[in-house]
Amino acid sequence: MVGKGDVKGSRIFHQCYLKCCKLQNLTPLTNVIPSSNGKVLDFCVDRIKYADWPPILNALSCDLSLHTVSIKCRQPVKTVLEHIDCERLAKTVNKRAVILTKFMLSNLIEAIAQLLSNTTLLSSLLIEGLPLRVPYLNSICEAILTNNSLQHLYLPRCSIGDAGCLAICKAVRCLPNILTMDLSGCELTATGVGYIADLIKYQKIHRYSENWVHTLRYRLPDLDTMAGLRRISLCGNNLGDIGKLFDVLADDLWIKAVDIQNCGLTEESSEAALQMMRSNTTLVILDMRHNPLIPTETLSKIRSALRENERGIGGQVDS
Repeated sequence: MVGKGDVKGSRIFHQCYLKCCKLQNLTPLTNVIPSSNGKVLDFCVDRIKYADWPPILNALSCDLSLHTVSIKCRQPVKTVLEHIDCERLAKTVNKRAVILTKFMLSNLIEAIAQLLSNTTLLSSLLIEGLPLRVPYLNSICEAILTNNSLQHLYLPRCSIGDAGCLAICKAVRCLPNILTMDLSGCELTATGVGYIADLIKYQKIHRYSENWVHTLRYRLPDLDTMAGLRRISLCGNNLGDIGKLFDVLADDLWIKAVDIQNCGLTEESSEAALQMMRSNTTLVILDMRHNPLIPTETLSKIRSALRENERGIGGQVDS
């Protein structure tokens, strides 16, 4: 890792960060100081220079105190400078965010992976706008598999593509602690939605098995306390026909919300959504706004069924 200093014993992000800055004669960045009693770290990476990164990476990699980490990139350029793969070259970058080089992005991913492997408190991780193509994403997926505290995984605008979606789904399906997954604006297609449908189906089978065990013991299962995904956000992807997703949701008892705004959904998808709502009694949010091919009348029928589900009556869709 870049410029690792002697910070042994500092496992609280704020303390470790300040100590590293002092050791390297750097002024701490105000936007990298955690809020909410040191539990929430939320910062933008665009203007962070090479020299300022080592204390941040060191503090992240050894932290045991943060509950929420949000790392955001607002740069419109979403390509990584793969040829900038060493410290000497990274130091010369000044016309674009240095984080968008192979050397710095790899170091950041390594720090995040170490954080995920160490922590027992982190419940929410957001990485926004960084191009996390495979293999960058693989390190995060491997680290997620070792973590039992993470509940919310947000990767909006991270350009993971369908291949990255598959990697995420393979990791998440084995992690019942993750409740929310956001892959909005990640360049997914109907193929990626197929992987998500398979993930829901996999967890559904395991949840039904748990439900059956409860039934054998003569007690009603509490569906809301069962582990696994509750909300999936896929807005801003070019998905087209996603009938497979609705087929899987038809008899699902656990997914509460699906966000699919601005996804180029076909009229066939809207018909599949209506069919799904005739049997689904759990879903209370199905956000299909800003999909021009979906008839307004269909959206109205879906909203009506969702309101019935919210009242606990069960999905009733007029023919």
